Amino acid sequence: MGPAVISVVAKKQIALDYDVSVSVVSLLYAAFFVMVGLGSYACGKLFDETSYKRLFLWSGLSNVIIGVACYYSVNAILFFLLLGIALPLFGSAAFLGPLAALAGTWLPKHQAIAVAIPTLGQLVAFWLWSFLLDLLEPRLGWRGLLLVIATAGVVQLTLTHLIVRRKPNGLIPRLSLPATEKILPIELIVGACFLTFFGATLSLTTLPSMPSVAAGGGTTVLGAFSCLAIIGRLLYSILFDKGFVSISVVTSLAAIFVANIILSLNNNSYYLTIFGAGVLGFGYSGFLPVIMAFSRANCIGPAPENANRIILFGTVGIAVGSLTGGLSSDMDGQAIASMVAMAACLISLAIMSVCCARIRKVVR
Repeated sequence: MGPAVISVVAKKQIALDYDVSVSVVSLLYAAFFVMVGLGSYACGKLFDETSYKRLFLWSGLSNVIIGVACYYSVNAILFFLLLGIALPLFGSAAFLGPLAALAGTWLPKHQAIAVAIPTLGQLVAFWLWSFLLDLLEPRLGWRGLLLVIATAGVVQLTLTHLIVRRKPNGLIPRLSLPATEKILPIELIVGACFLTFFGATLSLTTLPSMPSVAAGGGTTVLGAFSCLAIIGRLLYSILFDKGFVSISVVTSLAAIFVANIILSLNNNSYYLTIFGAGVLGFGYSGFLPVIMAFSRANCIGPAPENANRIILFGTVGIAVGSLTGGLSSDMDGQAIASMVAMAACLISLAIMSVCCARIRKVVR
């Protein structure tokens, strides 16, 4: 998450150093998540479930080498290719998705929690990187932050070598329905994921432009989002693995929709904005492990490939939502953006409600 945070924390300085507009630098954030999605999908196609350690080695080395290359890059195009494409494609994508899959082989009866464990680390890392980079950027400069990223790659290599000592025992078991009775097309799920992450990211990226946030500061709002996101990821994962499948899926989406309503109706109340951001983080974070486990249990097709499709379309939704949010802020179109976000989340909620109803009918 460090490279993505750098593109936000230091975007003005990067724009000055390379003599480009801030909006061009903002594309790095969108490109980062698109490349993570494409890289995760490629990893699922190119590597089997005995390749984890090689993937982690590749990821750590890529973070080190590309991070140092970014530090010494003096050409804007080369820097954008390295930070926006190469680093997420070869570094980040080869770590998070495979780590989630590996955790699933260790916890075959707790699939949602298995996804939640590594992705919970991602949430903590986002908050931690935001704090560290904001603290260190005035002292080290944004280029020095890239060396911090490279150092983190060395730590990653060491930890994964110590922790990942054995090969996984075969494929992750599917849940709920026998393979012959899986009835849901994966296209429905990936469509709902795209809409959900698009709508939630659109709401999140327009928060800084709200008058209440501009007046009160964004640190507390981001803290509310992050804290409730951690709680939501754990709580919804536990609910799903305890058998509350439909409740966990539908209520996580409902929380996102309600958060969009709160944020769209409020422009001046700082505390109501904090509450809305917290609800958004709670539902947004809880949806990912739940939908990954749900698709593995009930969708037609190979489970690993389905999971990679969800990651791909989810990250594309994040990228499109980020770009749309940036454009709406520049054009003072926050009200329209809120309506679009609500519509996207409502359609996703309708799709998944129908899917859950079909699964309950088959099980009964």
